[in-house]
Amino acid sequence: MSASVSSKLSLRDVISLVTEYYKDMNEIDDPDQKERIGKWIKSIQTEDDNTAKQNLISDLTTVLGKKNIVLGDDHIIYPNVPPIEGIVFRIYGLGVYDAITHQSPTIESVWLGGGQIARYVEHGITKSYYGYVTDDSELEAIQSRLEEICKKPHNASEPILRGFIESSETRIQSYIPHRTYSRIIRTRRLITPSFSLDDIKMDERAREFSKQAVYGRLNICLAGGQGVGKTTRQIGLLILKDPETENITIYETEHEMRFQKKWPGTVAEIQDINDMGFAAVQRDVFRNGSQTICFAEPREGIEAHYALMSCGRGSDQTVLTTHIRIPDIDDPVSGIREFATLVNEHRKTNINDIYRNIASGIDLFWILENLKGNRVDYCIFVPEMQEDSISPRGDYVPPKPTARVLAKYDFSKKELMWTGEQLADHKVHYMTNKGKADLEILRELGLTNLKREV
Repeated sequence: MSASVSSKLSLRDVISLVTEYYKDMNEIDDPDQKERIGKWIKSIQTEDDNTAKQNLISDLTTVLGKKNIVLGDDHIIYPNVPPIEGIVFRIYGLGVYDAITHQSPTIESVWLGGGQIARYVEHGITKSYYGYVTDDSELEAIQSRLEEICKKPHNASEPILRGFIESSETRIQSYIPHRTYSRIIRTRRLITPSFSLDDIKMDERAREFSKQAVYGRLNICLAGGQGVGKTTRQIGLLILKDPETENITIYETEHEMRFQKKWPGTVAEIQDINDMGFAAVQRDVFRNGSQTICFAEPREGIEAHYALMSCGRGSDQTVLTTHIRIPDIDDPVSGIREFATLVNEHRKTNINDIYRNIASGIDLFWILENLKGNRVDYCIFVPEMQEDSISPRGDYVPPKPTARVLAKYDFSKKELMWTGEQLADHKVHYMTNKGKADLEILRELGLTNLKREV
């Protein structure tokens, strides 16, 4: 077939030709080659294997070259994607989702909806995928493939798919009618090449204090909204643990952290089973011998309750994240109130008792923020509790949560500013005696005036 003739092939003709070619592979004489291609296609369809996609794209390029078939602008399926790649994505992969994620390795999440413009998030900024509008039929094909990849049902009886693509460490949330008006897909993937705190852009004093907080075995709550880097920072803290001596337990709704792939020590990653609830796994919190317990963003009251319980009496150290609306920079205590409210959904008790538990159990609240794609340390403070009292005028002063602010973001200077406040002496003693924090470094950071005990 000549190039001039092949140029008359429509996109539908080419897709049909490729589908038939790889369906039976009758034109391939080498049985080993048939087996390899078969494995590639299976890996793409059941694992979303990107290496297999590239191998198949390379093979298809060779096949079309031998057939003298030249693809042009008429054969482009997705914007900014070469025709051959687009054909492989459409027939064997995840369609427009593949087209978007292959634009850049730094794409963090993708939003697809029936009759809606496809959008994605990169460096914390939401972008449109060239105005491309997905329809329900295209999303139906992608959701059917996701069912295979996540190995979970996704149908009228199970209209919500919460799963994970192992190959790209991508969290999936997928919805179909009757749960939603139109088909919807939301994905989020871990794209961080390195979780080392040394590779994270942050204030240098905050970086060193982060390390000393881990070595000193402080209970740390990383707070902030969506897309601020809570999970990345949480992993960055945990990998500082000594793999020769440490034993870590991680609780999360879905296995998103994949910490066993990032740290060589002993770790148990326990997932909340949706139909059983957190009550099915909470009994293990204080009984499995872990020195460090990690809660990956408690979303329900019972999870927040046990995370706070772990801070108070569970293990040597607890590291948790919580999703909160970013408080006023001059009123970080509102972050405490948000977490206390979540805990109280389960306890339904005196909120002041929860404030006391927070003040005694959580050593540091570390709030992160995303300012137009620039992820920053927004506020670092120690939660405290001001007990009730009688004022000099004889008025009753009720108990209330307070905060000892160590550092907060300065919007005019665009940097984290340290207030001069210091850690309480008893906390420093804990960090250097129970933990292995370096007292001299804490002194250099201006967080204590204590001298080394003789």
